[in-house]
Amino acid sequence: MEQGKSKGIILRTNVFNESDLGVQILTSSGIKRDFIAKSALKSKKRFAGGVLEPSHYIEFSWKEASSGLTYLEEAKLLDSFEGLRKSYEKVETAMRGIQLVNKVCKEGLEQEEVFHILGNYLKLCAAINANKKTYLHFMIRLLSTIGILPNQSDFAAFQQTPLSDSDSIQLSEASLRNIENALRPYKEDYLS
Repeated sequence: MEQGKSKGIILRTNVFNESDLGVQILTSSGIKRDFIAKSALKSKKRFAGGVLEPSHYIEFSWKEASSGLTYLEEAKLLDSFEGLRKSYEKVETAMRGIQLVNKVCKEGLEQEEVFHILGNYLKLCAAINANKKTYLHFMIRLLSTIGILPNQSDFAAFQQTPLSDSDSIQLSEASLRNIENALRPYKEDYLS
């Protein structure tokens, strides 16, 4: 039986067996993994104060059982990206990014850069008035990083600008629509 300690961002959770949680985490090494948190909804000591929420950056210990299932033993909150909860638009923009990572990342494949891009995106969404442009910037950076999106002049402004400088990209609504249209084939092929 393997066990260890790691850090990661929670991508999603689902309740089963009344008090257990299925937890999907993107680890700091960029590996998407599924865990079971036994009695997570009842335990105030091991999983205190809503620590197991999507978008939370946590430190956790885990243990793999002989059955092949991996159990979360305990978790500690490192960053809740508190600014996300200040507006519905911020939460929605952040969750769209998390769902995108969940869709494009293959389970068990190490992609450390994806972890860093997602962490920077969540920090950005918490700090600024995140909007459609913020999400498009994240999407283009993510899809470029994992090799789905080729370098194209349509995407150059986003591909060459760090996420932290997203606000510096000046585009009209028409330009944003053109970029969305240019992304459509990739969305249909990879994200449907």
